[in-house]
Amino acid sequence: FKFLKTGDIIPVRFEPKIDNEKDIAFTIDGKERLLSINSLGQKLLNLNISNKSVIGKNIKDIWPDYYKFSSNDYKNPIEKEYAVFYKDSREFIYDVHIDPIVDNRKSLIYKIFILIDITDKINAEKALRQSEEKFRSIFENSLDGIYQSTLDGKYIAANNALVKMLGYENKEELISRNIKKDIYYSEKDRPQLNERDKLFVTSLKKKDGAIVWVEISSSVVYEGSTPLYYEGIVRNIDERKKSEEEIKYLSYHDFLTDLYNRYFFEEELKRLDSERLFPISVIIIDINGFKLVNDTFGHEKGDEILKNTAKILKICFRKEDIVARYGGDEFIIILPSTTKVVAISIVARIHDLFKQKFYKEFIMSLSIGIATKESREQNINELIKIAEDNMYKHKLIEKQSMHSSMITSLEKALEERNYETHEHMRRMRSLALKLGKKLQFSEERLDELSLLSSLHDIGKIAISDNIILSPLKLTNEEHEMMKKHTEIGFRIANSNSDLASIAKGILSHHERWDGKGYPMGLEGKRIPITARTISIIDAYDAMTND
Repeated sequence: FKFLKTGDIIPVRFEPKIDNEKDIAFTIDGKERLLSINSLGQKLLNLNISNKSVIGKNIKDIWPDYYKFSSNDYKNPIEKEYAVFYKDSREFIYDVHIDPIVDNRKSLIYKIFILIDITDKINAEKALRQSEEKFRSIFENSLDGIYQSTLDGKYIAANNALVKMLGYENKEELISRNIKKDIYYSEKDRPQLNERDKLFVTSLKKKDGAIVWVEISSSVVYEGSTPLYYEGIVRNIDERKKSEEEIKYLSYHDFLTDLYNRYFFEEELKRLDSERLFPISVIIIDINGFKLVNDTFGHEKGDEILKNTAKILKICFRKEDIVARYGGDEFIIILPSTTKVVAISIVARIHDLFKQKFYKEFIMSLSIGIATKESREQNINELIKIAEDNMYKHKLIEKQSMHSSMITSLEKALEERNYETHEHMRRMRSLALKLGKKLQFSEERLDELSLLSSLHDIGKIAISDNIILSPLKLTNEEHEMMKKHTEIGFRIANSNSDLASIAKGILSHHERWDGKGYPMGLEGKRIPITARTISIIDAYDAMTND
């Protein structure tokens, strides 16, 4: 197609030719009448060119949007906005090019319209724009940090989430920072080019110096084979990291005492069995009388004793020592680079602190065994066996000593809490022996009766003072609580071999001949005779002395 210029000979009818089937071409005269149009134009404008009456019609009547492209400027070819046509529910978009043809007097002779199909181009640009808008929306609204950075460590772009995550005021402030020096906790933590394209966990520095744990998915953007920049997603995993650390901590620690657990101890035992750490001492500790307190006052009090024992042990040992709960009321400690003499001095301090903390309130002590490895020939597991044997030997000695004072201590516990007076217990013992002899009890039964007369109410030491010493009439709930002292006393007696013989008497000394007593509603001869005897003399003493 050749444009006609001023001075050219104008043919009577000028028909522009378009070689492809996508573009439109037509001409109009100076009075805006249609002179010619190609076949595609006819289809989109719904024209029937065989109908000669269409030629010569005003273009405005044929193409309603023509007014958008009319102009009185004939000096230069002009370009207007896009033309849009619809055919078979499809949209077609055209870039409109108009060339005016004028004569020597600069009067308009022709207008040549060339409409170039740019539908695919516009749709591609629209899709690209939507994609960019979608990316921008994701970039700005993501809860994760998103960034682009240069290879040498400067931010190119960063979203608001990353700015907030690192504690900066705005993007500009963050972008001004050197990533390697100012953002990474350690410069060596920033991956090199060949270490990208994978997920990694690291710690970053916030503006205020605080550390935040993050998971970064980073990749390298290339142009051909040349790396241009990095881009990536940064996820805050502080909470996850804390949870992982907590799980790891719990896997190595006893949840009650916060000491190391047996699993960790056994792993550390292997690690510390090294000649450079000789001599290695092992200490095993067991709480004497713990079961009695646990049964008397309940597991809550027992847990409190275990926790306080753990605190004492933490005070007595070094950071490099491994202090662990071995199970139940047993504790075990590894002391690297520690002689037996030093271990013995530590044990003496543990005994002192334990007595200060517990002995006044509870009848308890510690049995402790020590063993020391001084050469490679000794087996570390045999060392624990030796320490255990030493602890059990100590326990046997301690048991004899404790049992000899157990009864006196329990009686004293009742007196100190004003549950029973010394005079009442003396009278009860005297009356019990007199009645027992009258009933021709055996010596063994008389011994049981004497012991029961002193300790039949021992379960009361676990009942609240607010109930035991209340001057008011007990409520139903308080009365039920008071009645539990028989069961508590039974557990106390059963937990100690010296008291086991009077356990049933303690349990049933509030039973009645008619079966209306407690806790089991026994009647008649089903109630142990020692319990029946104690009930009678206790009532007699109350009537004659209160």
